[in-house]
Amino acid sequence: MRIGLDAMGGDFAPRSPVQGALAVLPALPADVQLVLYGQRAAIEAEAASAGGVPPGIELVDCPEVVLMEDHPALAMRQKPHSSIAVGLQHLAEGRLDAYISAGSTGAVTVGSIQILKLFEGLHRPAIAGVYPVEDKQVLILDCGANTDSKPEYLVEFAYIGHAYMKAVYGLENPRVGLLNIGEEPSKGNQLAKETHAMLQKHGHTLNFVGNVEGWDLNRYAADVFVCDGFTGNILMKMVEGYYPYLKKILPYTPELEQLNFERVSGLPLLGVQGNVIIGHGSASPQSIGHLVHNAQDLVRSGLVTSLPPLVSGIWKAEATQ
Repeated sequence: MRIGLDAMGGDFAPRSPVQGALAVLPALPADVQLVLYGQRAAIEAEAASAGGVPPGIELVDCPEVVLMEDHPALAMRQKPHSSIAVGLQHLAEGRLDAYISAGSTGAVTVGSIQILKLFEGLHRPAIAGVYPVEDKQVLILDCGANTDSKPEYLVEFAYIGHAYMKAVYGLENPRVGLLNIGEEPSKGNQLAKETHAMLQKHGHTLNFVGNVEGWDLNRYAADVFVCDGFTGNILMKMVEGYYPYLKKILPYTPELEQLNFERVSGLPLLGVQGNVIIGHGSASPQSIGHLVHNAQDLVRSGLVTSLPPLVSGIWKAEATQ
């Protein structure tokens, strides 16, 4: 298994990606190899204090860097030799099994759509976030891939979420809720109202439970919370912000540790034809290590390849109703 890592992505690059890769390497199985993508000189300089880049890590020199302020679509066209573009291209060619970047979410999303391509029938991918509620898990999507969405995109996210919860957690009929500011169908902005009406029409194949609110997350009111990426990103970061505060005032428990975003630190981009994980821009070396383990788990699960048949099957069932 070969896992690619963007050494130039994130607020603390290349320090965090390089140090994280060096730290996690000894804990990886023998069949896992790390490939760092970025400016060779910068990577080697960062690794010098640790005795240099070890044999277990391969370097791919990428002279161009996508900056956070770069326009995502322009960056993919104007910087074809960046760590994001080259890494995704290698993933598309089968030279990698997964690719991780804590760089520009927009650039990674656009690059994944252009290079890896979306699965048939989808118009946009979604970043999937998992939130623990007692002994259960709630899926939130989209968590940031699409700040502007259309109702049909959110319907697609509902189907992706349905298939995800079925494949990963074995739920035969997961409850799908639309995140909104009230339970009534008339509540919300135009996007929410139109999406609600569309989701109601898919009742034969989706267990749509209607609108859900922010506080319903901890009430486990739905298994899948569907929203646009703007709303989902705010929600996930608010939830992640609980951990540092709760850690100060509460004793350690395994349940509390489930909220530690350092242990997750990145989320899969679902809907594209490849294993892509988008990390936090503020990812620390410890976070990068967890991202590598998460990527390894994602590859071994076969989730990305199992989702399209499940989603396709649901849509075909809906078409026959």
